[in-house]
Amino acid sequence: MFEERNLLYFDEYYFENGNPAKPKYFLVLKADSDGMILISLPSSKDYIPSTIEKKHGCINIPEKQIGCYFFQNNVPITECDFSFPLDTYVYAGLITNQSITTIQYIYKPKDYKLVGKLKPNEHQDILNCLKNSPNIRNKYRKLL
Repeated sequence: MFEERNLLYFDEYYFENGNPAKPKYFLVLKADSDGMILISLPSSKDYIPSTIEKKHGCINIPEKQIGCYFFQNNVPITECDFSFPLDTYVYAGLITNQSITTIQYIYKPKDYKLVGKLKPNEHQDILNCLKNSPNIRNKYRKLL
């Protein structure tokens, strides 16, 4: 379930910073043999300046320290043609890593579902975008 390219949906995702739990998408960017995964929690919050034209794909603005991958609403991104209903963003500064064991301890299989597997080219575009983002942490850049 926690394989690279998998897009999951959690009915209630518990945030590490203590924010209230809420429904959340969960994207597995990379996985390693030690059971660690690099993840993103895609967001519909738009932090891109209004002067920037948005089109599906990579948006990196070095002078503003903004790096993200933009999923335009209703554009199919998975092999089963799932698309986000709203414009959605994967912000480089917000990716993190987690242990699969920890996730499986906190959540039971009934708490989440597989939405779909990202198309290979979409996944590669996201990785390339994040890798070249001005605001990604170096330890994550190396993992990508």
